[in-house]
Amino acid sequence: MTRPNRTLTMTDEIKVVVLADDDRTQAEVMAKRPFGYASVGVGEARRRPGDPRDAELGEMLALSRAFKDAHRTMTKLISEAYPNGA
Repeated sequence: MTRPNRTLTMTDEIKVVVLADDDRTQAEVMAKRPFGYASVGVGEARRRPGDPRDAELGEMLALSRAFKDAHRTMTKLISEAYPNGA
């Protein structure tokens, strides 16, 4: 089996950023790349009118959505780099 010419550089460091206000929480997962960090996943949670204010719940929802998005992004990159399997 021959390997494609493309190189998929793995990372051993990620950054997670969470921003929140009264009604919305956003999270972003970034992977360390050779020239800085690249966004690989984003997620958001919104509080609907009437919902209780629970900052921890909003943060957990936004984070889980960001990591789910990162999983999709990384799976796509891997399948493009190794179309016949790793």
